[in-house]
Amino acid sequence: MENEFILEGKNVEEVIEDFLKSKNIQRNEIEYEVLDDGTPGLFGLVGYKKARVRIKLKRTEEESAENLIKEILKKMGFDVKLDTIREEERTFINILTEDDSSLLIGKRGKTLSALQYIINTILSIKMGTSKRVILDVGNYREKRNESLKRLAEDVARKVKSSGRAIKLEPMSPGDRKYLHIYLSEIKGVTTKSIGEGHRRRIIVIPQEKVY
Repeated sequence: MENEFILEGKNVEEVIEDFLKSKNIQRNEIEYEVLDDGTPGLFGLVGYKKARVRIKLKRTEEESAENLIKEILKKMGFDVKLDTIREEERTFINILTEDDSSLLIGKRGKTLSALQYIINTILSIKMGTSKRVILDVGNYREKRNESLKRLAEDVARKVKSSGRAIKLEPMSPGDRKYLHIYLSEIKGVTTKSIGEGHRRRIIVIPQEKVY
């Protein structure tokens, strides 16, 4: 289980305290079972045996993610509600707020992507979670994807009719990935990414002129 850990240390109390500090949580947020009390041994050498403890987080990964998001956004001055959809490998969390949501989204979703990266990094390091959290704000990603679909279809039509490649504006990795996948299903065109860093972009190429 991803929210359960078997740990060893000098003694039971040290194992528990070290775990609480590493996860930045309180004792009432865990359950534990002592598997072996350990023995100090003679001078800490002869007969020494480590203590073993099974520790289980009371919170689910989704609850940990929700609490972390609310904590971060509260410090940013946002009053939010969360709409969470749980899947086996991912958790989708839509942030709902009456405040200015554009501040959370940023230009072309850059702030939202940065926030998502921070949330996943903290959860991985502090909570030991592996399930990826996908953040959205007011269904922005759904609306953005619809906009990208229209762009893809328009560009593909122009490329096929003109026989010439078209370079798109620089985009985020997420937008580029979405367009690569969507355009791969349109006959007559193919894609590749060019450029580096924040200037990386997609070029849409006629199928017969792949290079």
